Amino acid sequence: MSASTTQPVPPEEPARSPEDLIAEPAVDGDLTAELKQVARPFSKLTLVLAGLLLLALAFAGGAWTHAAFGGAHVSTSDRAPVAATRPGR
Repeated sequence: MSASTTQPVPPEEPARSPEDLIAEPAVDGDLTAELKQVARPFSKLTLVLAGLLLLALAFAGGAWTHAAFGGAHVSTSDRAPVAATRPGR
C-alpha cells in the first residue's frame, strides 16, 4: 500500500448556456409558498424584539433627558418650613 492514495476526480459539468438555465423552473415545489415567504422579511419574533428594543431605548432616552434637564431634586424634608423663612409673619 502506498501512503498517498488518490481518489478519482469527478469530471466537471460542462458550462450551460443561458437558454438552458432559463428553460428549467427556478423553484422546485410550490412557487406561491416561496413568494409568500419572501414577501414577509421579518418574523413575528423579530418584530416583538424590535418593539422591546424601541421601548427600552425610549425609556433610557427619557431617563437621560430627565437627568440632563430635570434639575436637582429637593425633598420636602430638606427644605425649611415656608413660615419660618418669611420675616414678619
